[in-house]
Amino acid sequence: MLPSCDRQLTRGYLADYLADRLTLDAKLDFLIHVENCAGCWEEVFTAAKARDAHYYRNGKENKKKTVVQERRWIWEREVAL
Repeated sequence: MLPSCDRQLTRGYLADYLADRLTLDAKLDFLIHVENCAGCWEEVFTAAKARDAHYYRNGKENKKKTVVQERRWIWEREVAL
């Protein structure tokens, strides 16, 4: 188990976690710690968001897509009638 929030050690675990270099036991210990530590959770979230930015979109883009999808559904429904 990780000591009570040693940020330097946590950053090392974070780098290894993101690179998928942790053993299963180490990964489990790391995730348990992150679940209980808000500061470390924020670091993991920020790092994952930076790495996978294409999965995180702002609400405006999602809203526009939803409107476009809604209009397409209405159009397809009218064509079917």
